[in-house]
Amino acid sequence: MKILKIRILSLFSDCGGLDLGFERAGLGVPIANEYDKTIRETFKVNHPKENKL
Repeated sequence: MKILKIRILSLFSDCGGLDLGFERAGLGVPIANEYDKTIRETFKVNHPKENKL
């Protein structure tokens, strides 16, 4: 039996708090999107190792 890893598409990510919760729960977040450029910068600070936006 193959075990699948659940992945989440994060739309309107804001600062990435919900993404962090998903990652800590073991879910993958390969794509995150935020329209507001000022919030996008905050996301990058909160997730420095990620290049999702």
